[in-house]
Amino acid sequence: MRKDLSHEIILKVAKAFEKAQHTFSNESRKKIELAGLEPTLWRDGEMDIFALIKLLSEEGFKVHLTTNGSLLYDRIDDFKNSGVALIRVSLHSMNPEIYHQITKQNNLEKVKSGIEKAREKGLSIKVNRLLIKGYLSDLPEQIEFCKKLDIPLKLYSLIPQCKNDMNIPKYFVSEYEVMEKFLSGNFNVRVINKDFRRTRMKYTSDQIGNIEFKIFSIDYINHLYCSHCDMKTICREYFAEYLRFDNNYNLQFCLCRPEYSLDMSKKINETEDTIADFLKNELEKGFLNKGGKENLPYLSLRFIITENCNYRCGFPIGDMWCHREGVIRIV
Repeated sequence: MRKDLSHEIILKVAKAFEKAQHTFSNESRKKIELAGLEPTLWRDGEMDIFALIKLLSEEGFKVHLTTNGSLLYDRIDDFKNSGVALIRVSLHSMNPEIYHQITKQNNLEKVKSGIEKAREKGLSIKVNRLLIKGYLSDLPEQIEFCKKLDIPLKLYSLIPQCKNDMNIPKYFVSEYEVMEKFLSGNFNVRVINKDFRRTRMKYTSDQIGNIEFKIFSIDYINHLYCSHCDMKTICREYFAEYLRFDNNYNLQFCLCRPEYSLDMSKKINETEDTIADFLKNELEKGFLNKGGKENLPYLSLRFIITENCNYRCGFPIGDMWCHREGVIRIV
């Protein structure tokens, strides 16, 4: 059984990555993302997720956390005191029955109450919604919920886990289809070029609040590593959109292509400076040399800090969608 990433390694890799960024540019995002499976279940001895966020925040990092929201209500003061910069809550249905079918949990109302409480406490929060064809009738209710709390709602379409992912044709629906079906009236529509490979379409109005989704661009899939990929026409996550660091000490450049990973296991016990030099050299001569090393300051480093989860998410009728199925530990 593999352990969660230790706080020492998380901090060392975060600092080393920041130093590598500085070798290519004076800019540094000083932002890292903590994800999991369910990152709020992370432990390192007596240290919990809130202590980890506080440690990283005190080192000057802006910490973003993606969570299912199951602990938000009960631990709201801990979230507030940790210094977390942004909380993203995955909320894929407002219908209790469908929510249970997706998550195998019956805590929808508690998750919603946690989101409301987070806003009362002044925390920065967003809601993520995965779009599943045939299970979208509650979307107007979710739009109203987010608008009332003045929090952004971010829509995601399905990302295939392999070339022959049979769930894609059954459940895939594009963000544009959803917006056309469920929204009417006049909106302010903006295209936002946030940074490297993160162009967003944002819809805002008094009626719908703030809704955004990522724009699919042919320019992205013409990237060297994507242009020859047989999944490029259905993939919604592009090469190096995120750099994922997992507990095997792999730095992953692509969610669906594990061969595009950088093995850091032989360097992980080296000094912070040694790891920074290793990252700089490997990125410069390899991936980013061909993919635009000028974009390094804009890359986001996402730590997959745990394989523990208290949900078992999947399609309402069908398989789990968790890309770590097979190693997932239900707690």
